[in-house]
Order: sequence, then structure tokens, then C-alpha cells
Amino acid sequence: MQGKFEDPGIAADLAHLGRNVRKARERLGLSVGRLAALTHAKPSRLRLLEEGQQDITLRTLGRIAAALHVPAHTLFSEPFPSEKNAFQRLPVLGPDEAFAQNLRHQLEVSGYGIQATILARCGVSPSQLYRITHGASSPLVSTVSRICREARVPVGEAITPPGNLLTEGHADDLHPERRRTEDS
Repeated sequence: MQGKFEDPGIAADLAHLGRNVRKARERLGLSVGRLAALTHAKPSRLRLLEEGQQDITLRTLGRIAAALHVPAHTLFSEPFPSEKNAFQRLPVLGPDEAFAQNLRHQLEVSGYGIQATILARCGVSPSQLYRITHGASSPLVSTVSRICREARVPVGEAITPPGNLLTEGHADDLHPERRRTEDS
């Protein structure tokens, strides 16, 4: 999908993602052409992504993050870490796999009926939901953004692999088993 996005929230998420991809690329001293070669993407698509005008799948986001040596969820961080060694280790799961696990877990915890209503408002069909949660389909960042806005969960946390959450707050909504007890 190319061009402007109707939903201002999705447009903001994609613009933020694009700025952070550019920062990470420049931090490594990579040209757009070199990043394109490393990720098997077209340079024109990467330029549009950096300008916030290009939607990509989570699988493509994972390839870009790997080439930039950053966890994918940090590309949604504010502020984006400026140091090259800010990331100790990369997550084992890609962002599409992490999102599938987190979404599947959320559906199991909160009940499929309520979540199905939210997903229907986001334009996600039951068959698409099944493909996403079982790893057969990598959703577009705009779809993830739409789902996250409805569920009131930041995109970065939704694509954070379980066990690698770096922030607090909505992380408990995605992973209730990690809630801190008052006694700890």
C-alpha cells in the first residue's frame, strides 16, 4: 500500500517507524541501496517507508530489523536508542511470530468473542485471524497498528517476543502471567 493513510493513528505509527528505520540505518552508515540489498527490498520502497508512506508486512519489518541489528519492536520506541550497543541481544522470534503468539495468547485469556468483535472493527476476518495467529500470514504494519489502537496496546509491545518486554504498562495486558504481585 502506498500513499497517505486515512487513519491518522496508522499514519503516525508508520511515520514513527520510518524515522526510526532511517536513524538506525544512518547510525550504521548504510545507504538505502545497501539496506535494500541486505533485506531483498526495493530501494524505492525503503525510501517511502522512511518517509512514512509505505506499509510493510511484519516479516519484512523483521528482515529490516535484523539488517539494522535491532529488535523490531524498538523501531516503534520513543525515543529511539542512539547508541550502537544499546541492544544486548536480538530476540529469537521475528515480529510476525511474536505478534502471532501475543495475539493468540490474548484471545485465549480474554475470550474469543470480545476479541473477535475488536478484530471485526479492524477489518480482520476470522480466516485472516487464523492465518495470522498460526504463522501462515504476515500482517501489514497498518493492520497491526489498527488492532493495537482498538486494543489500546502500543505496537512495539504487541510485536515484542514473550520474555523480551523492555517496557512496562500495557505489557501486562499482553502477558497477564507476568503481572507483578504487590508482595514481590
